[in-house]
Amino acid sequence: MSDSKRRDLRRWRFWACFLAPEGFVRAKGEIDKLKAKGFEAKIWAPLPKHKTSGHIHIVVLSTLTELLRLAGVEK
Repeated sequence: MSDSKRRDLRRWRFWACFLAPEGFVRAKGEIDKLKAKGFEAKIWAPLPKHKTSGHIHIVVLSTLTELLRLAGVEK
């Protein structure tokens, strides 16, 4: 697969990490902001131990190019 095709592949990509307990409220707010920008986002716990680790991970469904633009890295 060429680099340009990888950049255009929509997949779940890590966006942010917040610490509990107030992190849950911040994570929900971040998800709402991403949805307002037209992105699908969710809380992600890749392993069972992550659900109780105190870390709340946010992932966004996007291409790499979209993610870089969202982060302000590319125009």
